[in-house]
Amino acid sequence: MPAAPDWRGSLEEILGGIDKELEGPESGTAVLEDLKVMLDNTRNVIQAYGSTSSTAEYLKELRDLRLRRAVGVCQNVLADIRAGHVPAETLGVKELREVLNDLTARLNVSEGS
Repeated sequence: MPAAPDWRGSLEEILGGIDKELEGPESGTAVLEDLKVMLDNTRNVIQAYGSTSSTAEYLKELRDLRLRRAVGVCQNVLADIRAGHVPAETLGVKELREVLNDLTARLNVSEGS
């Protein structure tokens, strides 16, 4: 597997822009938490790419990262719902419900196999 490209310059530029945006009055704890998760995920993907010796290992590592990220996102959404920050009419709630129902059904089927 080829060595990971050197993206440090581009990432530093992007992060600098994000830092400036976060200095504004609209930035809050939720934004900072989302940013932290995004940066952690980006770092993990780059690290996986550079540390695996085969495409199969890389794809397995990516699958595991996606599952961990999905769990984290679901936990954050659930916390927002419990706190009353996500009313039923919020854009995306219906789609999220459909995806979660499909995911749950598929996970239940795979457990039975």
